[in-house]
Amino acid sequence: MPIRIKSNSNCPSGEYYSVFCNSSISKYPKGKRQILTFLILDEDREKPKYNNRGEKYYAVAVCNQSSGENPKSKIHKILKSMLLKEEYDPLKSELVLPSLEDFLPHYSNVNRVVKIRVRIVGTEKKASVVSHIQRPRDNIWECIEGNFEGKYNKATDPENLYQKLVSKLSKRQKEHCNNSFFQTYLSKSFSYIDEKGKFIEKVNYETMSSGSINKHKKLLKFLEEEDLNILFPHLKYL
Repeated sequence: MPIRIKSNSNCPSGEYYSVFCNSSISKYPKGKRQILTFLILDEDREKPKYNNRGEKYYAVAVCNQSSGENPKSKIHKILKSMLLKEEYDPLKSELVLPSLEDFLPHYSNVNRVVKIRVRIVGTEKKASVVSHIQRPRDNIWECIEGNFEGKYNKATDPENLYQKLVSKLSKRQKEHCNNSFFQTYLSKSFSYIDEKGKFIEKVNYETMSSGSINKHKKLLKFLEEEDLNILFPHLKYL
C-alpha cells in the first residue's frame, strides 16, 4: 500500500487544477467524517502550487463516511464527477463506479487532474472546501455540496440507534446483542433512565455509582460515533 500524503486545507477561494490525493477518516464534534484531500496544481498542471511561505496548497471535501454505493451520498457525487470521458457511460455509470481507491494516485497511473472550485468556510477555524468539480467528460461544473453535510442530526435515543444498527448484523451477532443490550444499558433501575424508559443525556455524576457513570459515558460515545462496537467490543469476532 503506497503512503499517500495529506495535509490541512489552506487554499484561497477560487478555481484550480488539482489531483485527488487522499481519503481519511477524522473525528468531528458531531461524529466521524471522511475527508477527501485535493492537492492544488500550478497552471501548467505538472507541479504543486505553493504559497509565499513555500507551503503546498490543499483543499478538502468533508463527507459523511461512505463507500460511495448510495447515489445520494457526497462520495458518490464526487467519484462520478471525476470520471473521464472514456470512463463514462450514461447507463453503466448509473450501475457501477470504480472504487475510491482507483481514483487515488498510484505509481503506475497517470495523475487524474480535475478542476475544482474552492471556498473558505468557518470564522475562527477556517477550511478550504471543495464546492464544485468540473467534470472531465463534458467540462460542466458539478456541485458536490449537499444539505446533509451542513446539518448533521445527531442521534439522541440509544434504543432507536441500536435498532437501526442491529438490523444490519448477522443472526449470531443480533442474538448476542439482544440478550444483553436492554438489561445491561437501558434498565429502568439506572438513574439515567426516566420513568418512561427514555435515556437522560444530561445527568449529575456526583449522585451516580461508578458503574452507572461508565455505562452512561459509553452510551454517549455510542450516540456520537454510531458504532455498536463501543457497547459490544467482541462483536467483530462473532
